[in-house]
Amino acid sequence: MNNSESEAMWKLYGSQIAVRTTYNKLKISLPENVGLGKVQYKNYSESAIGFNNSFNYPMHKRDSFSHENECRALIWSADEKYKEFSDLTGIKIQIELDLLNLNVFLSPTAPDWLLDIVVDINEKYQVNAHVLKSKLLEKHKIES
Repeated sequence: MNNSESEAMWKLYGSQIAVRTTYNKLKISLPENVGLGKVQYKNYSESAIGFNNSFNYPMHKRDSFSHENECRALIWSADEKYKEFSDLTGIKIQIELDLLNLNVFLSPTAPDWLLDIVVDINEKYQVNAHVLKSKLLEKHKIES
């Protein structure tokens, strides 16, 4: 949901790898029982979350996290098979990976050997992803 990389996000989450697709591609790749929505960021001292819709609570965060520009996928089901996962932070689901048109970015501080490993993993598992090392910290071009 961001059009450009964020140095703050690389630093905050300490990750060496980030995966990007579009909201619409993610939406069409998910099973029908999975809802997808954009997180709304609020100043809770000025406004409250309405509980008239069960999706409201998990789709809101404090406005101090707005730099994340996050979307969330939620499963809404009364199916008994999901009850055993109620204490976990996530549930594994099948998605149509080829529909995502993935871009895999390596951190601007990632070692060069990591690029080779990610490319090898993509080939081994036949993932059709474009793998790039971040150019975030490259020097600016200066016109003369």
